[in-house]
Amino acid sequence: MQNVINKNDETDVNDVVAFTIGTHDFTYKGLGQTEEKQYKAVFLSVEGTSNLKQLLSNFDIGYNDDSYFEKVKPDLLLLETGLGGRLDATNVIKTNLCAIITHIDFDHTERLGDTLEQIAFEKSGIIKKNCLTIVGENYEIFSQKSDNMNSKLIFAKETGGYEKYLNLKGLHQKDNLTLALACIKNVFPDIKSDVIVEGLKNVKHPFRFEYKANENLIIDAAHNPNGISALRKNLDYYYPDLQRRFIFGCLKNKDYESMIKILFKPDDEIYFSKFNYPNSADINDLQSVCSYNSFELDYKKFNINDKTKLTVICGSFYMLKEIIDKLGINDF
Repeated sequence: MQNVINKNDETDVNDVVAFTIGTHDFTYKGLGQTEEKQYKAVFLSVEGTSNLKQLLSNFDIGYNDDSYFEKVKPDLLLLETGLGGRLDATNVIKTNLCAIITHIDFDHTERLGDTLEQIAFEKSGIIKKNCLTIVGENYEIFSQKSDNMNSKLIFAKETGGYEKYLNLKGLHQKDNLTLALACIKNVFPDIKSDVIVEGLKNVKHPFRFEYKANENLIIDAAHNPNGISALRKNLDYYYPDLQRRFIFGCLKNKDYESMIKILFKPDDEIYFSKFNYPNSADINDLQSVCSYNSFELDYKKFNINDKTKLTVICGSFYMLKEIIDKLGINDF
């Protein structure tokens, strides 16, 4: 879920685990403009829940005095919700250009609820008063909240043929594309088709079904049953004939039993990894719910350059850097 916003005021919410910030320069001819102008966008992703004001201050970004934003001077901020929406740290903002709610599925059920309707309720918390909302699924709470907030609600359905230009693998990416295109159409209607095509041809999404040819490797940060199901479907669709070897690790509080049942098949080569993070699941616990033969990952013995098999690293964002570094994968 994302908020496309300008800088706004603050309010205190919960705790942040991690975040990433990136900037991107682009040109755009806006409404009423006679020529293209240069703009700067900031992308901020919050992982978990937190007091965003304190987080930004800790990283010398400074929410109160806008020191980070004054330094970067963004024209556009794409702010990704970390957990849920209603109580998420990103709700420090009061208004936005639009709110985008992506696919609803089970994750963080101990905080968001154990039904899709409860999770949709939490995610509807990013809908802002008098601001546009774009969704891909029709939950009643979205309509109710939009009506209460006087927010125009748009159901994104069409890609207009743009999917053929999309430089992202993944059967689910078509659904994400419909949301992005609906945002462009309704928030930035003057962006021309050739600009959209260029963007789609060059778009990258690190660690989301990302393929590395040098090692015949897929890295996917899928970390819940829905994401793992999408990963398995994508593997079967794009690489149906390749034998796979998996490196899997995850957090203790994830539904790893369901993920393991969805992901692995009898012919797969399976390695489990416990990574350097307090909440990392123990290898014995992972092996105990796996029906197939599996091994503890030995970095010294594992040959990442064996291209006879498709290597798949998945299960958690938190383990990726450690595994990439220890395996000596350099093309990042």
